[in-house]
Amino acid sequence: MQNRWKALAALFLGAILQLGCTTTPVTPARPANVPERAMWIGGSDGGVWVELHATAGQASTVDAKVYADVSGEPLFQGKLAAEPPGAVLPPLHDASSFGGWDGTALLLKDGRRLARSE
Repeated sequence: MQNRWKALAALFLGAILQLGCTTTPVTPARPANVPERAMWIGGSDGGVWVELHATAGQASTVDAKVYADVSGEPLFQGKLAAEPPGAVLPPLHDASSFGGWDGTALLLKDGRRLARSE
């Protein structure tokens, strides 16, 4: 009988721990100065707002604007080029393709990046 209570207690504790460890990505409130077109790239520990547009005549380059998560302060505005050069770009309005911003490049979840292009 005592073993059954221990097993039941272990199951209950496991279920509580599992619920406590599950996180749901949270998109913070959009600052007033961040355009509606900008998508949230990040997680519960922070991130950035990113606005991307295809660059005419340049298949692996995008025009980008990156804004700070809470203040909406512009962090970057310019061109980002796919690395490796000539790589196919992910869908530009699908935040699930992007992993984060490292200050110089937009990281893609598949290991590639869109880096500053001068």
